[in-house]
Amino acid sequence: MPTGHLIYAIAGNLFAVAFDMATLSITGGAVPVVQDVLRGVNTRVANYDVTTDGSLVYIEGTEQSDLNSLVWVDRNGGETPISIEPGVYTYPRISPNGQRVAIDDRSVANDIWIWDFAALTRTRLSTGTSGGQYPVWTADGTGIAFWEAENFTISLRAANNTGQTTALLKRELGTEGNLDAYFFSPSGQELVFRVRDTSPPYDDIRILSVKGEFEPTGLLAENYTERNAELSPNGRWMAYESNESGSSEIYFRPFPNVDDDKVQVSSVGGIKPLWSRDGSELFYLQPGSGATQLMAVSVQPDGATFASSNRTALLDWPYRADGQGRTYDVSLDGQQFLAIKPVVSADPEESSNQIVIILNWTEELNRLLSR
Repeated sequence: MPTGHLIYAIAGNLFAVAFDMATLSITGGAVPVVQDVLRGVNTRVANYDVTTDGSLVYIEGTEQSDLNSLVWVDRNGGETPISIEPGVYTYPRISPNGQRVAIDDRSVANDIWIWDFAALTRTRLSTGTSGGQYPVWTADGTGIAFWEAENFTISLRAANNTGQTTALLKRELGTEGNLDAYFFSPSGQELVFRVRDTSPPYDDIRILSVKGEFEPTGLLAENYTERNAELSPNGRWMAYESNESGSSEIYFRPFPNVDDDKVQVSSVGGIKPLWSRDGSELFYLQPGSGATQLMAVSVQPDGATFASSNRTALLDWPYRADGQGRTYDVSLDGQQFLAIKPVVSADPEESSNQIVIILNWTEELNRLLSR
């Protein structure tokens, strides 16, 4: 804080403690300053912030579950629930044959689970303390690559959960965060993934040979963030999001010769692109001051140059859209979307939380700390 204090949360309470910037040490004891700040049970995140002019904003309430469920959403907004038990789901990825979905579930530990739509079975793929995040299917559907946090690797395991887990790439020195796998090339010989450079702190898109024939090389490594790469079904075009214009927008480039062309598709913001399975459409989420929208663009990816048309708002999107990776998927026929829906409490008092704003909060903070 500009007043020389650190603010932090324990359970649903905010505390303040004086901090000396010269010695980088606290001075005096901590003082409780706000109670009943909403915090997630699973994420443990306290929902508050302080403006630069010293006003406080927070969501009032008791701890609230971060559990969510999976639902099918058709093009008219109709929902069909999936009978999987609730979890803290983040990045669902449907298998190439459409029969299963790999789920990044962070309910207890970060693990990859596979849900079979027909058999209604849930099987854990990643085990042990390393866990797993950001799953991606191999092109033939026989394997799943994922990030193992404890080992700092992108690893590959058979989708039927047999055999050994193989490390494909270990995180490099000079990078931080996860290595998010995005897609395998049609031949299955290359993997495209994200890496975060620490200096400067940008997300880059890189490619490596899973057979060890070449070291990871940069596909897109420029002075801004590029992430969420998705390959067209014919393997010729790569969609991705970039903030090079100052806000996140959706772009296309040829694959793997990304420097041959570049086409911007979105116009007023776009994140998390996704191809239809037949390659005739590209979907992405368009955040805004109101509701987030699921956008659809008609594309013609088979020509010498990329062509798109008929950019339309397909659906309002009240489903999970946060996080760095893509938080939804599409059915094989392109008529339904697999979405993450928050589990809402049946108790109206628990499910309706108010936003509280305290103007000039620094004055109150100084008063409390001077007691």
